Amino acid sequence: MKVTKDVKIVFSLVTLIFIGLIACALIKYTSVRQKQAVTAQNKITEANLQTDKAQIAQVAAAKILATAKIVAATKLADQTKTVAALNVTTDNSSNTKIIINNEVNATSKSTSNSTSNSKSNSTPNTNTFQDITSNYIPIQNNTYNFTFMYPNFLTLVGTNPNNSGYSFQTADGTTFLSLDIYSSNNTTDIQYQKDMKTFNAVDISYSTNWYLISYLDDDGDTVYYKDYIDTSAQEEYTEIFTCPTIQVAYYQPYIDRFSSGFFSENN
Repeated sequence: MKVTKDVKIVFSLVTLIFIGLIACALIKYTSVRQKQAVTAQNKITEANLQTDKAQIAQVAAAKILATAKIVAATKLADQTKTVAALNVTTDNSSNTKIIINNEVNATSKSTSNSTSNSKSNSTPNTNTFQDITSNYIPIQNNTYNFTFMYPNFLTLVGTNPNNSGYSFQTADGTTFLSLDIYSSNNTTDIQYQKDMKTFNAVDISYSTNWYLISYLDDDGDTVYYKDYIDTSAQEEYTEIFTCPTIQVAYYQPYIDRFSSGFFSENN
């Protein structure tokens, strides 16, 4: 009887252990399933979020596309209007040019015996120049004790401080004459070599105490540069005549006098 009782006890213990194991397995299985369910739900939620984002992006893209189409249509309309306006302007300009050309042709025919262009109009003939330069105007310089004679086709426009020079020009402001006086220890030869190199000049005349060179300035005008050095007084005199290159022949009578020596207007 005692054995039977012990068997029953062992069987009960085994049964309890088995039931405990089954319960643990059920609990573990339930936990795993819950985790799997949570993971699946999270994936579904993430997928839904991605779908929402995609839908939002599609809506935004559709709005941008619609706006771009509106802007493009507006620009096209503006360009069409501009082209139309330009066509009208071009037509008007063409008509205007035709009218102007007709007027120019008529004017040209009526003036065919006169000067053919504006440049020749602005350059009088040599005879006119000879008449203009028949008289010279004197300037007495008491500071340096000399009289400077300048042609009357020029106007005095400026005097240097202490009477150390003068500036002249024509009425149209295209031709200039200047006289400048300053202290100098240079010799004629040294200054001559320096100026020839500086201005890339052409030699015209050279003497013991003065020289004359010529060159083109940055504007293409012809420059006649005359320099006189008084070594005893340590003074240097520069006389510069500048005129448009196309008018050199016109001014040649004055240039010849200018080239004959320093202060040649006194001769």
